[in-house]
Amino acid sequence: MEPTMHLFMGINGHKTRVMTRPWVALLFLPDDMENCRCGGSLITKRFVLTAAHCLVMCPRKNEIKVRLGEHTLSSSKDCLFGFGRQICSPPVEDFDVEKIIIHEKCSLFKQINDIALLQLSQNVITQVHIRPICLPLTSDLRMKTFKLGQSYIANGWGTTELGGLSDTLLEMSFRNYQCPSQYNNKNVLCTNGRIQDTCKGDSGGPLTSKSIFFGSERYVQFGIISHGNWACGQGAGAFFTTVSPYMPWIIQKLAIHLMQDPNEQMLLFKNYVMPIIRG
Repeated sequence: MEPTMHLFMGINGHKTRVMTRPWVALLFLPDDMENCRCGGSLITKRFVLTAAHCLVMCPRKNEIKVRLGEHTLSSSKDCLFGFGRQICSPPVEDFDVEKIIIHEKCSLFKQINDIALLQLSQNVITQVHIRPICLPLTSDLRMKTFKLGQSYIANGWGTTELGGLSDTLLEMSFRNYQCPSQYNNKNVLCTNGRIQDTCKGDSGGPLTSKSIFFGSERYVQFGIISHGNWACGQGAGAFFTTVSPYMPWIIQKLAIHLMQDPNEQMLLFKNYVMPIIRG
């Protein structure tokens, strides 16, 4: 059976600890927390990375909001307990979307180029619970997804094994394997999805792994939750858009936004372009 594109985490996942995944974004409609619900990742103070099909398949995509700093949807305050005291996360922050940027060659039928950017209406202020994820800028990081058996983590508020959407941010572990032949040259990272799997409600969320990023160990985003089989968790495969091949496209779109600000241009060149040139 061919994998199916669907607004897709949560098969046998476990709860993510509060404030440990500050880059994860929730895409939602203010009056409907189920339809068009997707994930995303904050990659700069103004842009969120997500899956193109989250937007293409949403008839009300122009009404989508982005929430950052979220953990448990039904709770007004997210807290953890440690060292004999309670530590609570600052409030969540919701953002309007100023511009939707879908990859020009996205095809849901061919299941290719499932990647998009959301330009937020205002800059994000970095806080303990809201922070951008690193991207695969160096040649070593870009090559990591071509090595089989690598460990990754995906996060989302999608459907669980109980059948409903998760109220709490969940986390699943994966290892990549050789993709089926139909995915050759499609920039897709493949996992088996038998024990833990992504499912409806999580598309667009990040697939990350701890890696050495300019001398320090950081979480780096290597994939975007894209598609799989409707029978989540049955080993039919979970498929992710590989971020590395799209770094030039991402940088180009960021550059268009930053062209009017010389200071921002220099930051873009320093943080994104130079690392790629150096390899």
